[in-house]
Amino acid sequence: MAYLILGINHKKAPLALREQMAFTDAQLPQALLSLCRDPLIHEAVILSTCNRTELYLYTEHKDIAPVIAWLADHHGLVHHLSRRKLSDLLYNYWQKQAMEHAVRVASGLDSMVLGESQVLNQIKAAYHTAVQAGTTAVYLGRFFPHIFTAAKRIRSHTDIGRHPVSVAYVAVKLAQQLFSHIAQRRFLLVGAGKTIQLIAQYLRNHHMEHLAIANRSRQHALHLVDGLNIKHTQIKIYTLEELVRCLPEADVVFVATASAVPLISRTMVEQAMRKRKYQSMMLLDLAVPRNVAEDVGGLEDVYLYTVDHLQSMADEGQERRKQAAAQAELLVMQEVTDFMNKLQGLAATAGIRSILGQVHTLREAELARAMEALKKGSLPEKIIYELAYRLTAKIMHQPIIQMKKAAETQDERYIALAEHLWQTENEEDRDDREDGE
Repeated sequence: MAYLILGINHKKAPLALREQMAFTDAQLPQALLSLCRDPLIHEAVILSTCNRTELYLYTEHKDIAPVIAWLADHHGLVHHLSRRKLSDLLYNYWQKQAMEHAVRVASGLDSMVLGESQVLNQIKAAYHTAVQAGTTAVYLGRFFPHIFTAAKRIRSHTDIGRHPVSVAYVAVKLAQQLFSHIAQRRFLLVGAGKTIQLIAQYLRNHHMEHLAIANRSRQHALHLVDGLNIKHTQIKIYTLEELVRCLPEADVVFVATASAVPLISRTMVEQAMRKRKYQSMMLLDLAVPRNVAEDVGGLEDVYLYTVDHLQSMADEGQERRKQAAAQAELLVMQEVTDFMNKLQGLAATAGIRSILGQVHTLREAELARAMEALKKGSLPEKIIYELAYRLTAKIMHQPIIQMKKAAETQDERYIALAEHLWQTENEEDRDDREDGE
């Protein structure tokens, strides 16, 4: 049996196929149970995110064809060409490579955004779902906790996740650096597209108390608010025509719309600053073309950052993460080696338990036979002799057969191993040892 990871991710597969291969949270328990109906699959965990779908298995299968067939069937890929396309885009890792891949994924080294941390929580959730479904046991039960520990060590001992690498994240970080108690600051989001949605999610993590959204469509702005699923935050919705009215209320303004002309002029900001009694204001323009007039940056107590400023900082963060990744890769190999050593110990323990179980069964059978003979009045000395003889003969039966086969095939390694296990020695060596004593 062996560990197997079979998956598809953003590196090779287009979004349309990744969407087709995805599992919803509601689907996962039944999918796990369906997967483990295969008698050769003993344990299973399914990780499904927007960028990857991966099956983590402990299996007796020697190849991946049956697992691919299950994946294709589960997602309704009945057409031959569709199945072939899926097979071409899937990757698979066994044993040591499986552990290496899993640690890299959990550490953010295999992510679309290098070093991102969200995937670790997603893996933990996937494992928890499998535990609840009853599709994990001893082997994945050791595999995943080691992954979590390894990822935590890598992230705490390297800078892989410490430098911002997205423009949106850099923008929020800048606001955090300029203003203390960022949660209490008043934020204005101008627009409701993907960039603004991402910024809103970052702000939500800071537990903001005051948020305003100005957008051409109020419906889209409301949809953005619903997606945030936030409580205890005062939220106001404005149209773009109301920017003059809502701008003075904002400490930090994030702007990202598709407008071809600036939406915020120098005059608008000057008026806003007078109403604010010249308290500092920060404007972060993430749009191309720019949504904030260039000359706004010359106003006193106004801090204007354009997408070029932010991209430069993001690129610097990306470069630092790449440097940290090299150090992280060394830790990955250390963690993999550590786990494989533990796995060998686990295999030995399982083998020992199996042998002891067989010997225990033989012993109980012979004891029962001896006790029955005692009840019938047989001589105790005779019963003890027969018990020892029969137990020894049964315990040694299979080892002797295997040693004879090894001798016939001249398998010297097997014979040497058997002699080592039983610590056999010839009569001359034993006499020499006894004379020395």
